[in-house]
Amino acid sequence: MAQHHRLEDREVSILMVEPAVAPGPDGQGQGAGEPLVVRYSIDPHHGVTASRPHQEGWKLDASAFLLDLPNEPNAILVVGPELRVIERGMGGSELLNRAALGAAAWRREQARSLRRLRLPDRLLAFSEELNRAQSLPAVCAALIEHVGRIAGGYTGLVYLHENTGPGQEGLFPADHPWLLRGLGAASLPADLRFLGPGLISSDEVLPSLGSPFGNLAPVFHEAAAVAAAYVPLGDRGMLLVLERRSHRIFEAEDWDLLRSVARQAEVALERVNLFERVHALTLTDPLTGLGNRRKLEVVLEHAFAAARRGQSLSLVMIDMDGFKEFNDTHGHVRGDEVLRGFAEALHRQVRGSDLVVRYGGDEFLFVLTGATASDAEIMVDRLRTELDVSMRFSAGVAEYHPSVTSPADLIDRADRALYAGRRARGGSVTRAR
Repeated sequence: MAQHHRLEDREVSILMVEPAVAPGPDGQGQGAGEPLVVRYSIDPHHGVTASRPHQEGWKLDASAFLLDLPNEPNAILVVGPELRVIERGMGGSELLNRAALGAAAWRREQARSLRRLRLPDRLLAFSEELNRAQSLPAVCAALIEHVGRIAGGYTGLVYLHENTGPGQEGLFPADHPWLLRGLGAASLPADLRFLGPGLISSDEVLPSLGSPFGNLAPVFHEAAAVAAAYVPLGDRGMLLVLERRSHRIFEAEDWDLLRSVARQAEVALERVNLFERVHALTLTDPLTGLGNRRKLEVVLEHAFAAARRGQSLSLVMIDMDGFKEFNDTHGHVRGDEVLRGFAEALHRQVRGSDLVVRYGGDEFLFVLTGATASDAEIMVDRLRTELDVSMRFSAGVAEYHPSVTSPADLIDRADRALYAGRRARGGSVTRAR
């Protein structure tokens, strides 16, 4: 499970050196002895642990050195290349906590400087991946992968606006590479996409409070997040950055970065949406909205390969009876209306794995994967029952057989079955032999 670990998330290690007093003959201190050296590891989740040089597992990897001078009002904190004077106070845990805060502050400053240094490269990498994205999931993956690094947060989360039916409008999370649990139930109200930018605290995700962010509770829990900064992605959704550090303050430059990232994402989402619309147009008949011959070639090629491996496959060629005469009598406008109505009726018969295309003029073709010729004939009978009596049609059915040499051969058999039936008795369904 891949996760991002930041420099400022690691534990703080302090090496503390204290002058020691050697015991005299009477057991009382007299004179200087060996200095006392202790390594303290301070972790926000596991507290403080101490180790000394003579103990097993000792290692000198401290990130800060604290020189405690009991006779002086101040101690010296050595962190990185810097020396900092800190008040000694009562010494002991009070001094240790001050040293830990000083070391943590220095680390945050270093992390911020490092992030600024790396920011141009990170923005460039994000822009390049975003420009390569050719689908909605690819755009979301680029956002999730890069926004945490750019904004200095734990990880990103993308919510997109979806309308899944009457009363089902909302914001739903895009797939995340490792935040998996709870995402399915983490939807948000649709109108939140117009808010922002803003900050969500862990208190606001408590479902008992009735907050609009209540469904984020499982996400906050899994990510151990204490806050989430969010910015809108136009009217498409929201971009969130989860944060684990309670002391994190989102400053003006952070919000500027998040807005910049969101604007780039909006452009990419619009580009992908336009690409998908254009791609759909190349595969769609403009009059009826059904698939066209190009889409038929793509789908039938895969279905034919599956049929050769043993899966059933049937085609149904349908031709409207008397359409030419109707068109000549009532005109093309009325004829187009009839074609659209007929196409809608055909589309209602299609299962998720099937395809219906406008083959040409008033001819339509069904590709029924996993269906035998008998299944296809049942579908045709169901269609006749649904259609208005004025919409009569003839149909030819062809089922895949090892003797069929190609997809074009299977189409030709369905076409010949259609016209054989029409010559014999109009308005019927005929099976290819």
